Amino acid sequence: MSRSHRPLRRLAAAVSAAALGVLGMVALSAPAGAAPGPNLDPDATGSLTIHKYESPNTDPGLPNDGSEITPDPTLNPLAGVEFTLTQVTDIDLTTNEGWNEADALVTSVAAGGDLTGHTSAVVGSQSTLADGTTTFGSLSMGVYYVEETNPGANQIVAPVEPFIVMIPLPTTIDGESTWLYDVHVYPKNALGENEKSLDDSDAYGLGDTVSFTVDSAIPSFFGTEDLAGYSIVDDLDTRLAVTAGTTVVTAVDGAAVAITLDPLDYTVTEPAVATGGTLTVEFTASGLAKLAAAPGGTVTVAFETTVTAIGDGTITNDVVTFINDHEITSNTVETLWGAVQIAKYDVDTDPRVGLEGAVFEVYLEATGGDPIAVDGATQFTTDADGTVLIPGLKAGTYYLDEVTAPDRYLPVTGRIEVTVTAGSLEEATVVEVANEKIPDVELPLTGGEGVALFTALGIGLILIAVGTAVTLARRGARR
Repeated sequence: MSRSHRPLRRLAAAVSAAALGVLGMVALSAPAGAAPGPNLDPDATGSLTIHKYESPNTDPGLPNDGSEITPDPTLNPLAGVEFTLTQVTDIDLTTNEGWNEADALVTSVAAGGDLTGHTSAVVGSQSTLADGTTTFGSLSMGVYYVEETNPGANQIVAPVEPFIVMIPLPTTIDGESTWLYDVHVYPKNALGENEKSLDDSDAYGLGDTVSFTVDSAIPSFFGTEDLAGYSIVDDLDTRLAVTAGTTVVTAVDGAAVAITLDPLDYTVTEPAVATGGTLTVEFTASGLAKLAAAPGGTVTVAFETTVTAIGDGTITNDVVTFINDHEITSNTVETLWGAVQIAKYDVDTDPRVGLEGAVFEVYLEATGGDPIAVDGATQFTTDADGTVLIPGLKAGTYYLDEVTAPDRYLPVTGRIEVTVTAGSLEEATVVEVANEKIPDVELPLTGGEGVALFTALGIGLILIAVGTAVTLARRGARR
């Protein structure tokens, strides 16, 4: 083979490493006699089809020669990823010098270079379809610079580096050297994913515990870059206070087998402030090595908080995982809270008169159970205007029990059901509770008739007493 063929071999190998060596490990080699000449049609047009997939956990062993792989690989296609194609206009592939220049550019771009020093023209930008493909058609012979310019909705943590493709591409298919005008490349991406969840099932009043869990995917970096950084950062709402020492970090591999994490594999930094603040879990070099060896696995971070205030009633939380400095934001979870204001009044007064001193407790059940504590208090007493505010209950149904009625008033019979909705203190659910006054003790008769009756009865009793005394005295004299 002539010396003019050597750049083609180097060129094809570089292209394979940068773009085509995505799904397999077979390097391209230049076909015998692959040099400008009669077998190269400079007037022919070609195409570039990009097949975009999520990076597999292991080498799928697929062929790589620039041709289309059939059937399609059983990998996860990525839709909506935008690629921009730019033609390098000052390299002429009809000459050996042009192929040498292309060879040098492939090497430069693979090392992180760009098109500096070359003239170029943007062909266009296109996004992959549902099957992960997009095709740039009617391409004239030349050198093309391919960039991944927008991830779309995909949580990509390892974007494909720009690479060079030639149309046509010198390649070997089934042992035969040929020019490939319709080129297929299979770049892949490592994806990250965060899922945030909360458990407020045992939280009812301010001060109760709301637990949070973060499940963060360990991406596959097969054929892309190394895992150089992995941290989970949670900026907490100022109405939440992390319970110190409750952060637990675990991990499993792709087969859900536990990964043994040592204390030196990561650091946990809990908030330094009483409420809100930032909780961070960052993996060290030893931890990164364990995660890199477990593509497809999951890192789980769990911690506990207490609710300290309700604010507008909706307490939200999400989390960001930083993988190689790429941000992966989770879904947003929320816990809903509200308040109750009790208005206590005399049922028989108009306008109403508020009743001070009524004591209430809050329960989950219509009968029985234990009172709910809200910010440490279990009893709530109406003030001089007859009102009391219960400042924080998780949205839901509760029962109010009047355990002490206002002085000289009859207590309310049975518990009062109340539904708490999410909202601020100013939007508290108002519960109006009326009481009947205990009746004053009344005499059976009043007025003149009563006085006359009691006077007659008194005189009669006196006469009876006198008569009795006289009789007894006479009996004593006879003796």
